[in-house]
Amino acid sequence: MKKNLTLGIVIILIGVIWLLGNLDIFSFSYVNIFFRALGQLWPLILIGIGISILIKEKPLIKLIVWIIIILSVMAYGIYGYNANNRYQGDDAGDRLPRHTKTIMKDTGTKEGQLRLPYGAGDFSITSTDQGLLNFETNYDLKYDYRLENDSKMAVVDFTTANDNFITDYDFDKLYCKLALNTDVVWDMDIDLGAAQGSLDLTEIPVSHLDLGTGAADIDLYLGKQNKFTDVTIESGASDLDIHVPKDAGLKITLKSALTDNNLSDLGLIKDGDTYISPGFQTQSVQIVCDISMGVGSIKFYTD
Repeated sequence: MKKNLTLGIVIILIGVIWLLGNLDIFSFSYVNIFFRALGQLWPLILIGIGISILIKEKPLIKLIVWIIIILSVMAYGIYGYNANNRYQGDDAGDRLPRHTKTIMKDTGTKEGQLRLPYGAGDFSITSTDQGLLNFETNYDLKYDYRLENDSKMAVVDFTTANDNFITDYDFDKLYCKLALNTDVVWDMDIDLGAAQGSLDLTEIPVSHLDLGTGAADIDLYLGKQNKFTDVTIESGASDLDIHVPKDAGLKITLKSALTDNNLSDLGLIKDGDTYISPGFQTQSVQIVCDISMGVGSIKFYTD
């Protein structure tokens, strides 16, 4: 029983912090500060898990390690907050700069590469038949657009003006809305630190999605516009709901220390860490998911 004591205490502490944030107990947003910082420092969770495994017979030392990690995340968040708080307040959203842009699609473009780091706030992806990519945001984003391979490949690289995603802006006021062209097959690399929102890719052909999250709450909708979709997810402490077509073949590999999941309820064949649909190789639409997660929840739904 002792070997589970430290993990239990850590989970309880994180749960209490999360609950207090949802209930708006703190008028000064310490909870948001904590999860903003965790969105960047989430690899500390993996380090803590590794140390806990190595010293599993020393619960007191494990508890001290986790307390240090939690305090370090909070200290980092408070430092970033105090250094960058000039837009805080009830009207902060009205003072944030808004950017709206449409990148036009070249007639020869068939494939697209999207690279996007996004630290915190609301985030969404939808589909469009107008232009290559549309976006609206008050996040401090810049982008580079270029054509490659005789204009067949469009590359859109977003960057943040501030490498540290704990920006000058109020966490709750940030948002980013993307719309991607449905006639282009997309390869996406998206890093969402402490964001919440929806990635609706049901009408968007996707060859590969590399999704990184820290402490995010994301609904991901995958479609069958491409015959084969490869999804890689690396997450720290997130809540992920993944919706897939009912008739798609699934191959899901989940590597996790402590994750609530429903993979055993999907009628898949289990082989070690991998769950696969019966007759996967013969399915006309195949979705392969390789997921690494520290703690949190990941649920699959067939729509």
